Amino acid sequence: MARFSPSDAALEGFRVLREHWRVVVGWSIFNVVALLALSVLGAVVSFGAAAASSAGAVTFSGAFGALLASLGEAFTTAIIAGGLFRLMLRPEEPGYLHLRIGMDEVRILGVWLALTIAAFLLLGVCAALVVAGRGIGPLAAIGAWFIVAGVGAWLGLRVSLSAVASFAERRFAFHRSWRLTRGHSASLLGMAVLSLTLILLIGLLVGMVIFVAMSFGVGLGAMMEATFSDNGLADHPWVYVAELGAQLALFPAFLVLMLSPWVAAYQAFAGETAPA
Repeated sequence: MARFSPSDAALEGFRVLREHWRVVVGWSIFNVVALLALSVLGAVVSFGAAAASSAGAVTFSGAFGALLASLGEAFTTAIIAGGLFRLMLRPEEPGYLHLRIGMDEVRILGVWLALTIAAFLLLGVCAALVVAGRGIGPLAAIGAWFIVAGVGAWLGLRVSLSAVASFAERRFAFHRSWRLTRGHSASLLGMAVLSLTLILLIGLLVGMVIFVAMSFGVGLGAMMEATFSDNGLADHPWVYVAELGAQLALFPAFLVLMLSPWVAAYQAFAGETAPA
């Protein structure tokens, strides 16, 4: 059984980036190309909607295009996540840059979808408590909201390994995550807080570097106008295109930083309970 260290796990993504940076660069190229292809597909759908003769067809085509783009982006992210899980858990498995399209990726996407729905339901409960506070008093409502939020955070930590476990064990494994995380909620919370803090700091630093670099390219005045002006997008569209390109290229690296700690936690906890 591997000893779990929250601080070491929080830094696991940096180790992956250091040792496998070429793979992560490949994922960045894949992410940019895939999302550009989705954008072209969305433009084609929008063009078809604009050419439609009825308002209903335009509305349906636009909604369908948006849904298709959202699902495509989510599945692209699931493919990259599957590549990371494969790199860390099954590096010998074939796949270009450890990327594949199969049931592993479908399960990852299914887990994320289920957890997202559960999170929205929890937010709905919190919103209902705020509304109910008009009758029970604001302090009581706030207290109830904190209780629900605390329970939700605890439940989130208990199922936080579901995607990794589902990939590793080739089945939907919510119950497996529940078993693996028993007694580890505090350490997982510490890992999550430290990891999120580091990611936010790095994101802030990277954002500043991109801003400064682009300021040298297009001028500080243009960057300020593009960032703060109401007509920034219309006046400086290429600034937004460059920023979007940078975000797409850097997204896989940040995904590695976000997901690697949970893979490390799974690896540490997996020896404690045999798969059921």
